[in-house]
Amino acid sequence: MESQTNIFNKKFIIIVILFIIGATALLLIYNYSNQNAPLATPLPPEQPKVEREYLPATTLPSELPTNLPFEEGAPLARNEIVKVDGGVETQYVRTYYSKKSVKQNFDIYKKYLTDNGWTIILEQSDKNYATLLAQKDGSKGVFNVGISQNSLTNDITVEVNVIVR
Repeated sequence: MESQTNIFNKKFIIIVILFIIGATALLLIYNYSNQNAPLATPLPPEQPKVEREYLPATTLPSELPTNLPFEEGAPLARNEIVKVDGGVETQYVRTYYSKKSVKQNFDIYKKYLTDNGWTIILEQSDKNYATLLAQKDGSKGVFNVGISQNSLTNDITVEVNVIVR
């Protein structure tokens, strides 16, 4: 009878040891898989809500000055009003393709702004890109002119917009 008890005790010890080894293996596998798991991806910042009102070519966005030196017959690329977050910021945009160079357009718009009482607060110009940023007392927003030449097509675009915040 004692031999049966010894056999039972030996089987019990073996089962306990196998259980401990199995539990240890499972813990090691679990820890290893969690170490290699990708970190939680942070949520992207909330994107602003944007509403666009496309305007006919014959309609100038309301905050753009009516006497702008647009190139006659130039095809339009954009003519719209863009409201961000329900009007927290509104952009009045007109973009067209020009036959004049970046420098010629830059000079035309710089003269226009200076002659019409706008204060130029930023200007930058090189061969393929130019920008003017201006403000005017009594104006609702900031006036921005961006002129660029596409490096592949050589198209010159002029974007004129007023940004109201």
